[in-house]
Amino acid sequence: MIVKMSKVAIIGPKDLLNETLTVIQEMGILHIDAGIKTGMNTNIEPYLKSPVYESRNLADRFFFENLRNKIDTLLSLLPADVKGRHSFLSPASAVNFLAEVIPKHIATCQDLSAKKEQSLNELKSLYKHKEFIKAITPLLPEESATPDLDYLGFSVPGEKELSQLGEKLYQI
Repeated sequence: MIVKMSKVAIIGPKDLLNETLTVIQEMGILHIDAGIKTGMNTNIEPYLKSPVYESRNLADRFFFENLRNKIDTLLSLLPADVKGRHSFLSPASAVNFLAEVIPKHIATCQDLSAKKEQSLNELKSLYKHKEFIKAITPLLPEESATPDLDYLGFSVPGEKELSQLGEKLYQI
């Protein structure tokens, strides 16, 4: 049985309204007269109202927006190709758990990300030293090339050569 209604309240992002209405119509839950729908497609603003929030609803909204931002921050720090499984947790307990745990995970991931960046910088530095060692190895006498060599020392004959070596090292 079709009952004619004059108002329907849909809460969500404005840019998803037409798609939402289309899905609801395709499901057979709601039918919008063609004249009204045509008017909505051309100028949707008169049909939209911002909801009035009570203080409790507003606090919930801020809480969930903050939680969403924290989740987005955490997800941006994690690899994108990880597949998960279907969760059997109740939404309320999951939200409370996430609100408590996410800040800790963000701090841990930020720390690991900083350590990773530091390690990559250290690796770049080591590659520069490796290139330098490869460049001067042919200049060393054969008997000094032993696997148990702990350090490498060499003397530079003059200030001019020392400054040239410094410039080359800086370029590497």
